[in-house]
Amino acid sequence: MSRFPQPAAGLMPHPSGYPSSVPRFGTLFGGLLLGMVLSLPGSIFGSSTGSLFSSARVVEFNIRVSEDGEASLRTSPREMIRADVSIDGVSWSSVGLRVKGRKGSLRGFDDKPSLTLDFARFEPGRECVGQKKLHLNNSVEDASYMNEVLGARVFLRAGQRVAAVNHAWVNLNGRPLGVFILKQSYEDLLEEHPGSRWALYEPEDGSDLGGRFAFQAGDVPPEQQNLSALALAIAEPDPAARLRQMERLVNVPAFLDFVALEILLGHRDGYSMAKNNYRLVWLGAEERWFFLPSGMDQLLGSPKMPWAPEMHGLAAHALLTVPGMLPRMKEAMKGLMSSAFVREDLERELLVRRTLLRERIPRRELASWRQAVTRIELAVRDRHRHLSQDLDRGELSPLVFIGGRASLEDWRKVNVPPGGELSRFSEPGKARSLLIQSPGPVSSSWRTTVLLEPGRYRFQGRLRVEGVERRKFSARNGAGLRVVGEDGGSSPLFTQVSDWQSTFVDFEVQQSRRVELACELAAARGKAWFELPSLELVWRQ
Repeated sequence: MSRFPQPAAGLMPHPSGYPSSVPRFGTLFGGLLLGMVLSLPGSIFGSSTGSLFSSARVVEFNIRVSEDGEASLRTSPREMIRADVSIDGVSWSSVGLRVKGRKGSLRGFDDKPSLTLDFARFEPGRECVGQKKLHLNNSVEDASYMNEVLGARVFLRAGQRVAAVNHAWVNLNGRPLGVFILKQSYEDLLEEHPGSRWALYEPEDGSDLGGRFAFQAGDVPPEQQNLSALALAIAEPDPAARLRQMERLVNVPAFLDFVALEILLGHRDGYSMAKNNYRLVWLGAEERWFFLPSGMDQLLGSPKMPWAPEMHGLAAHALLTVPGMLPRMKEAMKGLMSSAFVREDLERELLVRRTLLRERIPRRELASWRQAVTRIELAVRDRHRHLSQDLDRGELSPLVFIGGRASLEDWRKVNVPPGGELSRFSEPGKARSLLIQSPGPVSSSWRTTVLLEPGRYRFQGRLRVEGVERRKFSARNGAGLRVVGEDGGSSPLFTQVSDWQSTFVDFEVQQSRRVELACELAAARGKAWFELPSLELVWRQ
């Protein structure tokens, strides 16, 4: 059965018989509007995940912890303690409870902690509406409370495995903590198909393939999982052999869609672009690996991200550098734009969620919440429009060299700094230049993408800077040229050059591929100019 949400005719009753929680609206108009938006097609998750996720709503959690439990969570927050939990008025005793979270989202017990509830911890086999474990994420890195919902919705529409998501309101020992993201556990997600055998792994300390992974759950013996074989496959230098080996160990069409979806959503902190926020699953029935998305609380930050950005995830890079794979992904993205990343569908979901949450957001957070929701609404529109235009452009042709040199055009802005600007600068009688300036912290660049044949190249040009101040706690400061990517390189970085300075970076291309070139400034503040006519590629054979 599809887990994609079915049209809702209003608030759906719990299959278990207890009532849904309905947000209290202060006016008749508010109630009518809520009924109207909830009757629109596309509530959040299909019925197979149970009533906690089967319609867009705010699930009520009241959690009681003993004094000893409080003390334990303050001193040892990762250790499970017993708690009494009420969900929409239905009580559960002796539920496992612990604090969860990482650097950005970790909060203490007396703040607004993210929590894990384990219903089977002290009573093996027990489930809560079909779920053995639930996560309550504090969303401190997403003031809109919308990113996880939209990300999960898009992955579901594409037929990908993704943990179900909804909204929740949490009270802890009588203290209202506010709105949370209610999220299904990966284990419950993978157990939705009885009889299937699987193994779930989490990367340790940002590891990629070839690094350290922690076994999380499952029942497939380690000797059947071939994790080391996958690391060897993506390191195969011959593209054709690499693809054959990857197809044996990974569901390549599903992985290609996974990468495409992370790009569509601008998931810059995901696997493909940051080798971060993902899980690996070995499915015994297929004897292949699958990637699961995670940490989708900061999406759509760069609506103008190109359709084929730099890939830092080793498997993504290994696949997309196989000749013919980029065009395949481009076609996949076009299909996903009309089936999964559908602007009208996402706008409707945002309307539903905005209506549900606006009476729940604390007054002190209301202004920032409205601003954050508006930002993501605009980002959805801008991202969809930019991708539609970007995907309609023709394929890149190999760069043409005349006398061993090629001029560089089509520069685009990346990460315009707050209060600063990236602009094309010209003065009478002087050469045109690309300007980056900012009164505050800046890590911005002008970029262009070229298609290069195998060979050795030099990216060169002239630059000057003014008022550049170094960033504390950062080894990378100044203006320079860079070949983007792990196998690229950088010119020296300049912080004190008042006159034009020539600089360059050499690099090599092993096989025909797209290469992204950058003119960048990283500093606490300052200005940098890059002379346009001087920016060129030299073919060194």
